[in-house]
Amino acid sequence: MPTIHQFNCLSPGSRYPGQVTDQTSSGVTRFERVLAVMLVAIVFLSILSFVAIIVGTATGLERGDFQNGLWPVISFLPLIGLPIAFLMVLTLLIVGFTRRGRENRASAASAPAASTARRTPGGTTRPRSSR
Repeated sequence: MPTIHQFNCLSPGSRYPGQVTDQTSSGVTRFERVLAVMLVAIVFLSILSFVAIIVGTATGLERGDFQNGLWPVISFLPLIGLPIAFLMVLTLLIVGFTRRGRENRASAASAPAASTARRTPGGTTRPRSSR
């Protein structure tokens, strides 16, 4: 969870007066890491299958030769692997967005209230009026 540090606005090294949020995140979850590794493995195997089919065709195998041995599995793997990998990418994005949103809500709730002053077009600030 991000932490808030106080910086003295009079110190020469400080760029921002007041409170500044430290941008360290809690990191990705184990589920996200496992999902990412599975995604990479499935895409890697699918690409490897494509390369095997290309090499097999280049070495002289014909359509009937791909129906014997491991060739049916190698030919079928990209047909299943790539759509599954696409769904895993979508799942990874959704899980990541919800985690980051949850972290942002938690950090916003723990941060101090925003200033009640607002900027005018000329750059000066004035207190907000209740309308």
